[in-house]
Amino acid sequence: MSFAVGFPVTFANHAIERYRDRLRPALSIENATAELEAISAFSVLTPRGPAWMSEDRKEDGVLFLEIGDAAFPLVPDDDGGSLVAKTCLVKGSMSPEARDRRNRDRQATCRRATGKKRGRRPRFDTRVPFTSH
Repeated sequence: MSFAVGFPVTFANHAIERYRDRLRPALSIENATAELEAISAFSVLTPRGPAWMSEDRKEDGVLFLEIGDAAFPLVPDDDGGSLVAKTCLVKGSMSPEARDRRNRDRQATCRRATGKKRGRRPRFDTRVPFTSH
C-alpha cells in the first residue's frame, strides 16, 4: 500500500547532505533542500519501504518517502506535527552492517596475505638510516 504525501515532511540536515552526496553532488545544500521540498510533494509514502531495501534497513523508519532510487526513512518529530526524514538511502548502497563485514573480511585477507597484524611494527628498526661503507 502506498499513498501520496499529504502529511508535512521535513528533512534533517543529515538527510539533505546524504541526498546531495549520493544523488546530486553538484547542488549546494540550499538547492538540495529546495529540491527535496519541491519533489517530496509528488512522492510516495510506503509503510514497508522499497523492494530493493534490506529488511534490516526497513526497521529505520515508520514510513518511507520514496523519490526515484532514493528512500527516506521517516519518523514522527517530537511534537507529532510532522514526519522527519533522518537519512537518505539509495538503491545499491551498502548497509552499515554490510560495510563492517566487508571491512573485516578485507582486513583478514590482508593479514593472511602478509602474515602481519595491523599496527605491528617490523622486527627491525626502519627509522635508522642505511649507510654504506
